[in-house]
Amino acid sequence: MVDRAGHALTHALAADPRHGAAADALIGTALSLVQAGQAPPWLLDRAARTALTVLRRNPRDTRAAAVVAYRFYRQGRTDLASRFMRRFARRFTAAEVAADFELRLWSMVRAGRRALDGLSDADTLLVAFPPLELLAEPPAGSGPLLAVSCDDGYYRRFATGLLDSVELAGGGVAVHVHVVNPSPETLADLARRRERLRLSCSRERVDFTGWDDHRRTTYYACVRFLRWHQLMTLWGRPLLHLDADCTLAGGLDALAALLDGADVGLLRDARWRGPTREIIVCFAAFQPTPRGRAFLASTAAYIGAFLREGRGFWMLDQAAPFAVLDALERRGEGPGVRWFDVLDFPWVRFIGEK
Repeated sequence: MVDRAGHALTHALAADPRHGAAADALIGTALSLVQAGQAPPWLLDRAARTALTVLRRNPRDTRAAAVVAYRFYRQGRTDLASRFMRRFARRFTAAEVAADFELRLWSMVRAGRRALDGLSDADTLLVAFPPLELLAEPPAGSGPLLAVSCDDGYYRRFATGLLDSVELAGGGVAVHVHVVNPSPETLADLARRRERLRLSCSRERVDFTGWDDHRRTTYYACVRFLRWHQLMTLWGRPLLHLDADCTLAGGLDALAALLDGADVGLLRDARWRGPTREIIVCFAAFQPTPRGRAFLASTAAYIGAFLREGRGFWMLDQAAPFAVLDALERRGEGPGVRWFDVLDFPWVRFIGEK
């Protein structure tokens, strides 16, 4: 079906290279298939060539520019894609960038060995954020901590189910829960659960006056990586990060064993869906090794810089680890990564995909 539709559009363009409707349809089809992880290479190549023609007619066509960038990415040259989109975005105001889906995504992607040059360190950036308040310390030991972060509403809606699944799984998993603006009811629930679980917790208090939903939910998704950097610095323990709306399918001993010898564990979508969708942060593991710490610290700094400058949009939490890993690997400083497949991760039940 995909091949048949794609070939029909390319035949229409071959017959009439100026067929605007066919060009627009081919570009739109390519983008939709990239996002779904179903774009065949030949279709993306043809759409990118068509997009360059479209851009000569309309140099502000954001969808055409994005197709060109995704082709660079597919060829393993996200550094070229990032530079191309940065130059292209100069034709737009900051408000126009924020309003356009593809411009927003690509504005958060920096790639190449120099992508982290000039980035402030995470500890310096933390002064721009509310303080981390530790409410309960973790149990003694050096074993991994399951790390979960959310706002109060998400805690009541989802995180309680995750904590129930931790209790059901047994095995003595230690958990740390970080909550943004927790209610008294949430704090009471955490206190009760500490009687049954090896549970530590923290909070931060944020004044969201004047924030729209997009900015607020982006903050919830992103700030957790700054907090994990702080906890890694404090405790020096392995962190197994999970989204709050996940549940455990069983114990985590086998998963922890697979991380032996790695600096980080990352969940990958290998379907070439783009630099903001390749590393899926429903799960991530950070080990207290020098390169594991450096990867987490750089990821936190990358996120912190965008948030501080007011340029953080939804999916920043997935753009950051991709960009950091790309930069560190190109500099020969990359962490040892244990990759997991997002389509085959039996330890956790995910509600949906990003």
